[in-house]
This record gives sequence, C-alpha cells and structure tokens, in this order.
Amino acid sequence: MVVWWIKSRSLRVAIDYIQAHLNEKLTLDAIASQLNISQYHFCELFKKSMGMPPYEYVLRQRIERAKELLQTKKEMAIVDIALECGFANQTHLNKHFRKLTGTTPKAYRNG
Repeated sequence: MVVWWIKSRSLRVAIDYIQAHLNEKLTLDAIASQLNISQYHFCELFKKSMGMPPYEYVLRQRIERAKELLQTKKEMAIVDIALECGFANQTHLNKHFRKLTGTTPKAYRNG
C-alpha cells in the first residue's frame, strides 16, 4: 500500500489541511493538490488508510467541532455554530448531526 502512504506523512498533511480548513468549503482538488497527487489517488489512499472516504471524515470532524462548540459556547447561536463548522446553514447541520448522533444540536446542547 504505497509504503504506508509514504510513511503516513501524506496522511498527516491531508488531515492537518482538513482540520485547518474545516469551516471552509473543502474540495478534493484542494486537499489532493497539497499532496501533489490526483483526486482519485488521494481518495483511494485516504479510504484505505482511514477506513472511510474523505467526505465522511470531513463530515464527522465538522460534527465533532459542532459538539465542542455547543458545549463550550452556550451563548453562540446554533446557526453561527453551523457556519463556523463549515455547514451551509443550520438545516444542513441539523440533518447530519441527527444522522450521526441520533439527536439534534439543540437537544445535545441542553442535554
């Protein structure tokens, strides 16, 4: 497997880039260009290394960030948390938050 994805350096670069840009629109092209490889090759290597496609990883990281903000920034509106975490709007956050956690952001914050 491409020498553990070049000794995991490339994986670390990709993950660091994703974390640094979670609140932005992330594209496969932007991430793959950080590694100087094609989108296809990046997706294949990422999925083999992480056990999930890049989109799912980004989504899970955004939800984790939202959970953190919901607990630590009680005064922050949920719509602002959605935007801060890279979601298009609160509805988009609600949909994915419920799908991954089984509850809504509001219920999570109050629970």
